[in-house]
Amino acid sequence: MTLRGSLGGFGNMPGYRELPKALRIELLDITMIWYSLLVDSDEDKGLRSEIGEQMQSLKRAIDAYSERNFVYLIATRPRVRIAGKPRYKLLSGDLIIPLSIGRDGTRARAIIPAACLRALGFAHRAAVRHTGKKLVFDGFPPIWIHTLLMTLNIDFGLNTEITYVGRTEAPGTRVIDGNHRGLADTLTLALETQDDVFVFSCMFHGRHHASTEDHSVSFIISNSLTDQVDLASETDLIEKLLIHHFDPVTQRASRKTDVAILRNTLTKLRNEQQIENVTMAFEVDDPSEYFKFGNPAVAYEHRHAFTCRLVDGGVHETSLAESGVDASVA
Repeated sequence: MTLRGSLGGFGNMPGYRELPKALRIELLDITMIWYSLLVDSDEDKGLRSEIGEQMQSLKRAIDAYSERNFVYLIATRPRVRIAGKPRYKLLSGDLIIPLSIGRDGTRARAIIPAACLRALGFAHRAAVRHTGKKLVFDGFPPIWIHTLLMTLNIDFGLNTEITYVGRTEAPGTRVIDGNHRGLADTLTLALETQDDVFVFSCMFHGRHHASTEDHSVSFIISNSLTDQVDLASETDLIEKLLIHHFDPVTQRASRKTDVAILRNTLTKLRNEQQIENVTMAFEVDDPSEYFKFGNPAVAYEHRHAFTCRLVDGGVHETSLAESGVDASVA
């Protein structure tokens, strides 16, 4: 049985409902999907349906506990490909993989330590084949180059550029099926720059914070339990907060509309729920450069933490880094 709304009456309790509140939203889970793997080809045949089913299974598992919708980010990163035959170091047995990065084909290399290969169950100096996208050891699933670099946390100083933010109730089909304007626009941009395209499927968790005027009593309670902000409104709010923050290039034409929707939502939260501000803490608990997000409008960072509130009838965003406030306790 789902827990969403199981404490629905709490929001109307005397002594709580009238208190000024803040809604704190933080990232709960993120899944990175390399869009190239969803394209039907001999190299990746069947992966679209496999990845789609994995996302649907995740959705079913989460909904059995507490319904949540997904917010996704479409992004580009400089192209990385395997550029030659991998070879083992003579003494250590480490596997050296030559790479080509970016449209200019800058040469680099990745190294898989011998200890890591042994831990994965590969035989000593096991025969390995390769394509531009993957390594193949006989009897094992392919190792995709971006998965390898992320897992080993190999840093080439590359960034992940956010080009679109959206929301969905069906993560197993939305974007993955390819019928999507934001994706089509991003693929057009990536074709010009020869970048790789990624989809980051995200789940978030919101909590209400409130205190009495003398701070003798404080409340911190999950929004999913009280459902003070219902599921659809919560998902829309998260989507619009991220659009407002990242200002993605493919959504510039609709920015005025998106800001107006966010302003109306914040107004409704203030008037009906006494929610004075909303804080977003978007940070992945992983040091990989794949999660260093940004674009020309926003600095590339692992942590994007900010507060949005109404000021003189408009949406005002404040970086928590600038204000010196920690999003975990703000």
